[in-house]
Amino acid sequence: MSSLRIAIRWTFSLLLLWSGQTSSYGQDLDSLLAVPSDESVWPVINGFKGSKIGSGQSTSLPGNGELRLFVGHRFGKINGGFYEFFGLDQATMRLGFDYGFTDWLAAGFGRSTMEKTWDLYVKASPIQQFPGKSPVTATFHAASSVNTLRNVYPYENDGLGDRLSVALQGLVSRSYRKFSIQVAPVYLHNFYDLRSGGPTHFFSTGVAARLRLTRFLDLTAEYYALIVKPSYNVTDPFTLGVDIETGGHLFQLVLTNAQGMFEKGFLTNTNGRWTEGDIYFGFNLIRTFYMK
Repeated sequence: MSSLRIAIRWTFSLLLLWSGQTSSYGQDLDSLLAVPSDESVWPVINGFKGSKIGSGQSTSLPGNGELRLFVGHRFGKINGGFYEFFGLDQATMRLGFDYGFTDWLAAGFGRSTMEKTWDLYVKASPIQQFPGKSPVTATFHAASSVNTLRNVYPYENDGLGDRLSVALQGLVSRSYRKFSIQVAPVYLHNFYDLRSGGPTHFFSTGVAARLRLTRFLDLTAEYYALIVKPSYNVTDPFTLGVDIETGGHLFQLVLTNAQGMFEKGFLTNTNGRWTEGDIYFGFNLIRTFYMK
């Protein structure tokens, strides 16, 4: 072992002892120092395999020149029983496209059957987890959606501006070898809400985690705690999922109490409870095309 490696090892050891960390981090240091120099220049990416974890966004973006096709389905409630074929007789769908302009900037749009909604978003990740530089990945997400249902809004509130909602979100994630965690506070504003008869705003904090089982298989969990709620009934969205990666495809199988696949949909339209069997089975299918 060279004197430089010895100096680095002792420096890290003293820092870890000073900060009160456990001895397991010493093992992490050994593996970090063992990484070949030509691989250590790469940032830690794909803390979460998809741009979405379940219903909400992740810190991950499409790569530079990647075009992702998103097809999402949420079937009916499982507690509908055999008559509703445990929810499979019903479905809510979202079709969307995401494109990476650079490795840190992406945008996308989609169309959902829920309220015939169009949504558009921009996503930027100026900070990526990088050994020796940044311990986390930080991403900013701004999205807007518009309800295009006919004959549901009052005449005086039927303009485009009244039908809009805007969401602003910051996401921070930390990835380890087989585990990733994310915190994602979000602010949502509806310019006019049919249920309240006026504008409404929401503030929620999302927490998500991923456990890597194999190179191609992950378990995920996602929970949004609604801190500021409206007068009408809404519940916190909670999703459990399995990510299966097969080449250029990513299959995300989910169980959730939220049918919406855009911010207004899952933050304001979720009123089912897991404890009462109000659970929807669904999936996200993501296909990546490399344009560059």
